[in-house]
Formats: sequence, C-alpha cells, structure tokens
Amino acid sequence: VSSRLIDEVENDKNDGNRKVEIILDTTAMHPQGGGQPTDIGTISITGDDCKDYVINVERVDIDRSSGIVTHKGTLSCLSDVKEEEKQAVDHDSTNLLPFGAGSEVKVTVDPENRRIVSECHTAGHVLDAAMARCGRIMPPTKVSDC
Repeated sequence: VSSRLIDEVENDKNDGNRKVEIILDTTAMHPQGGGQPTDIGTISITGDDCKDYVINVERVDIDRSSGIVTHKGTLSCLSDVKEEEKQAVDHDSTNLLPFGAGSEVKVTVDPENRRIVSECHTAGHVLDAAMARCGRIMPPTKVSDC
C-alpha cells in the first residue's frame, strides 16, 4: 500500500537502533485490539537525502479516541553508505529523520504473520460457536501481546 507520511517521532535509541513512531494517512496494517495481536511488516521510504530507508514495524497501535494509528519500529538505512555515515545516521542524536510529512511510503504487511494471526482469530470464533452449541459459554479473553 502506498501512503503519505503525516508525522514522525524519534524515540530513545535502544542498543544503537533508531526507534521511530510513524503516522500515515492510510495503512494496510491492523493495530492491536480486540484480543488480536498487531500486524508486523515494513515501511519503505526514500529520504530527502535520496537514500533508501526501511522501518521494521514491530507494533501498530490505535488511539481509540482520535482514530490515529501509530506504527512503531526501528529505522535502518538500506542504501550504500560509508560505515561512518551509517553510524552517524544510527547514533547521532542531533540528526533529524531524513524524511518528513508528505513523504510517500510503501507499507508491506508480513504475510506469514498475518495468516497465522487470522487463522488463530477465526479458530477462536469457531471454538466459541461450538461451545455455545453445547450450552457452554466461555468468558471472553484477550491476549495483550503475542
């Protein structure tokens, strides 16, 4: 899915990785909710410096009051850059992100993770229906993280 970047936030670095939060105008990724785990995948961006970047999305959250979906992950540079430039991008806390609002991005959902989550979700509904037919009602449960 092609989308446009609306906002980005750089979080604290963890083990030298650059953690970011991205808000897009549209997304193909499902946020965590209703007991179903979040989608994972990638967001690809060509930066203002003409280098290619990827965000490995580890979590997608939704603010129910505003409807804003936030993609959280780790930013990496894919372009051929000198090691000292890569370290500067990865470790220099004064560096701004090399892209901004209005940048076009490509969202890719991890298909294997989506299939597993979807099948488990459907299986839960099948189990619930089978229990109801037997006159047994199971209390709803939710998984906070998988």
